[in-house]
Amino acid sequence: MVVVLIIGIISAVAAPSFLRTMRRGRSARGARGVIEVMRFARAEALTRNRAMRIQLFPTALGTAGGSITVAAGGASTCSGAFPLGLPGSLGTYTYDVQGDAGSDVGFDNVVSGPTDMCLKPSGDLLQLPAKTPTDGVTIQVATVRGGQRTNIRDIRLGANGSAYVLSK
Repeated sequence: MVVVLIIGIISAVAAPSFLRTMRRGRSARGARGVIEVMRFARAEALTRNRAMRIQLFPTALGTAGGSITVAAGGASTCSGAFPLGLPGSLGTYTYDVQGDAGSDVGFDNVVSGPTDMCLKPSGDLLQLPAKTPTDGVTIQVATVRGGQRTNIRDIRLGANGSAYVLSK
């Protein structure tokens, strides 16, 4: 009986720490997913010599979810449409932060920069629809619980198509 009591006390003390660690891990997984999408878009632009349209769809602040869509263009420029299903193209790829990282993870904030961009094979990142150069965008991925944001990770999508975590 004493052993059961000791195990119960240890479990009660360890559970909150374990849950915090799990939430931090899901936030980190969401941030890595966003970075991988940008690297994927950059690699596809170079490999296929086609422009890639990158659209950011954040949720409302403090809400889990959000997604990033990458669509292949028909040419190496950012002119014209980005049709789906072109021969040899990847069509459209959507990264769902919540589906990958967990039900309490959200891409819910664009800190600065555009939400609709075109990445050229040359590495230039243009803001759409104006097709003007942009120095990139800073976004946030966080664990959301009861409308409160924790484990916030700032991610920078650079002007050359690079992507990296600014803060943990």
